[in-house]
Amino acid sequence: MPDVLYSEFCRLWGSWKSEADQAEFAIGLIRRALLKFGMKWDLYKNHYDFDSAVADEMFRNFADLFIDISVEVSEILPVEFGSELFKLSILMVDVANGPKSGCSNDDLLKIYSECDSKANEFYSKLVEFSEHVALKSGDSSNVGFTAMTF
Repeated sequence: MPDVLYSEFCRLWGSWKSEADQAEFAIGLIRRALLKFGMKWDLYKNHYDFDSAVADEMFRNFADLFIDISVEVSEILPVEFGSELFKLSILMVDVANGPKSGCSNDDLLKIYSECDSKANEFYSKLVEFSEHVALKSGDSSNVGFTAMTF
């Protein structure tokens, strides 16, 4: 999936003034990916005729992107960040590959919306964490981060 976010990987590993700046950029990369997913999902479910095959493909593409990002940030951020993004990817793939026969469109929308809800929760926690990191001076690795459970 060609994506503008992939170009950010080059910046992620470029030269930085501090590790804290690099960590803030990595958090921003995750936030942008989650925001992009949320916006695309909202656009799709509200403005297009629902087709589970199209939704499945979108979810698989974003799961791949989230896995790529979790790998890229794994050496910069605490393990919880990549781990939670990876968990979201697994949920998205499970939903995309799950059984669809016998489900109404409303039932399917509820299943897909569970992923959207988890992505929104993770995004909100990232916003809180990044604000906390921004208030601290020095190394962001000293800030405690509670692992989120799905």
